[in-house]
Amino acid sequence: MAKFFSKVKNWAVSRPIFLIVALFAVAKLFFLLRYHLPIWDEAVYLGMGKYIYSLGSSGLWEILRPPALPLVTGISWKLGLPHVFFSEVIIVLFGVGAIVLSYLIANKLFNRKVAILAAALLATSPWFFLYCSYILTEVPSVVFALLAIYAFISRRYFLSGGGAAAAMLFKFPNGLLLAAIAATIIASAIIKKRLWQKSQLLPLIKVIASFALVTLPFFVFNYLFYRPFTSNAFDAIFRPLILGAWHQSNPSKAIASQ
Repeated sequence: MAKFFSKVKNWAVSRPIFLIVALFAVAKLFFLLRYHLPIWDEAVYLGMGKYIYSLGSSGLWEILRPPALPLVTGISWKLGLPHVFFSEVIIVLFGVGAIVLSYLIANKLFNRKVAILAAALLATSPWFFLYCSYILTEVPSVVFALLAIYAFISRRYFLSGGGAAAAMLFKFPNGLLLAAIAATIIASAIIKKRLWQKSQLLPLIKVIASFALVTLPFFVFNYLFYRPFTSNAFDAIFRPLILGAWHQSNPSKAIASQ
């Protein structure tokens, strides 16, 4: 038995990222075992998950909120599992993903020591640790944003665009990541004085194409469901984003005006 634990210890020490993730998971386990009373926004996302998987017979729907989180967390309700508990477990798993991706990005851009420090700082950040217990969009969206960045620096452009799209479907403002990636590709091509060469434009095309493919079902859904209530197709397709942008300065009217 002592030999077994010695091997485990040596394995953990030689792979600090696994140790960081393990300590983070153990710390979060304490909060998972405590009673979780959802706050307002959490309750809305949980209700939206019920609405999706009950085809509108249960829960509620708020147009201005992104759909990805309810799609993911609503599965536990559909399966008859404790909805709040398993939704929080999902958020914790997203938190683990964010820690691992921060390690991978830092390791690729700098070195292993910087990567370990980046992962440790993120795992012990009070705000990050806190929000990994809330059933909200921030942590999942960050995970896909980090995935998009990691894929981009790894020159996997199709995956990068898809990651940026998923980040937007969890939190609309993170769609700006597409603009940042596209601007980086164009700036690199300009610096190399090869802007119009196929080899320079192909990454941009891949990023935009994958972003469009991932977001297409969302925009088609908007058109089909909101077109009868809007004056034109543009307003129907972008209705959640339009309402979300307007309600940034009018949070008290987020429900009443729908």
